Amino acid sequence: MSVLMIVNAKINPKKTEALKEYSSRASEIFKKAGAQPVQKISIDQTLTGTSTIDFISITEWPDKETLTQVFSSKSYEELLTLRKAAFESLDVFVSAG
Repeated sequence: MSVLMIVNAKINPKKTEALKEYSSRASEIFKKAGAQPVQKISIDQTLTGTSTIDFISITEWPDKETLTQVFSSKSYEELLTLRKAAFESLDVFVSAG
C-alpha cells in the first residue's frame, strides 16, 4: 500500500548551494525508488504556534518499506551532511494515506 512522506522544512538561507545539491541528488534517489511528488506548498505566515517553516512537501511512495530502505541506504546517507547544512530545521513524517 502506498504511503505519503510529509516534509516540513526551514531552509538555511546561508547554504543555498547545499540546498540545490541536496535537492537534486535526493530527488534522483527518490525517483529511482518509485516516489512521486504530490505537492510542494510555500508557507508565508505562521498564524499560531512558534514553528516557522518555509515549505511543506508531500511525496507518494510505493510502500513504507521502500521509503524506510531509501532513508537507510548508503546513497542517501551520503547526503546527510548536505541535508544538515541546507536546512535550519527539517521534520519528515510518514502517513498511510
